Amino acid sequence: MGRASRRKAEARRAGHRNTNKSGHQVRPAVPGDARRIVELLDLAEWGDPATPQVMGTAIAMDLHVPTPGHSVRLVAQDDHAKLGAVLLAGPPDEWIQGLARFGVPVQSHMARRVVDLEMVVVAEELRGRGLGRTIVNHAIQEYRKRSYRLMSGSFYAHLPHLEGYYQQLGFTVLDPGQPLLLRVPEPVGGVVSYPAEPTMRQMWRPLVPAVGVTPISDAHQTLQVIDNVL
Repeated sequence: MGRASRRKAEARRAGHRNTNKSGHQVRPAVPGDARRIVELLDLAEWGDPATPQVMGTAIAMDLHVPTPGHSVRLVAQDDHAKLGAVLLAGPPDEWIQGLARFGVPVQSHMARRVVDLEMVVVAEELRGRGLGRTIVNHAIQEYRKRSYRLMSGSFYAHLPHLEGYYQQLGFTVLDPGQPLLLRVPEPVGGVVSYPAEPTMRQMWRPLVPAVGVTPISDAHQTLQVIDNVL
């Protein structure tokens, strides 16, 4: 069986999603996708250039880190089994670490209510056709079914075109270096911060209507605290 045929067989077992206008189907990634996924991930900018290969190895070996929360690896493929987009999402590790002082139960609860959009990459020749929106919306639908309430993410500040792109997908994009702030309800109480480097811009999107923001101000600035997530 050739590589394309193996991918088709694995994809049938994984289960296809609806087809978008470009003729691509969104489905979970399978081990046979690993090589093409690495090619797509190489199109993005990474702090560690080895990251795409590391992720590709994990997909090829079907490895999943045993953590609370749900991770997804989605791909969009055309009728010839060629992958045109990949999406990776999972628990917001830094935010969860910031909840350490609140205890493991609160950290586990966070991992089941907030998902981090780690990366979306669309092949250069397919950009501008709505394929990124399609694969992001599939991820959102999956997390909503699992009762998640918030999707967060980040991108490099020197890529300003991504601001409008993610705003069109329903995200609120923060200024460079601005942290995401999340309210922890009583009886624990408090606000947890998801820090950002000055070179990064963070973003968030509610997955349910009840999620909103409350402004807090000091002598220097006004920040938004995200409410009704936990």
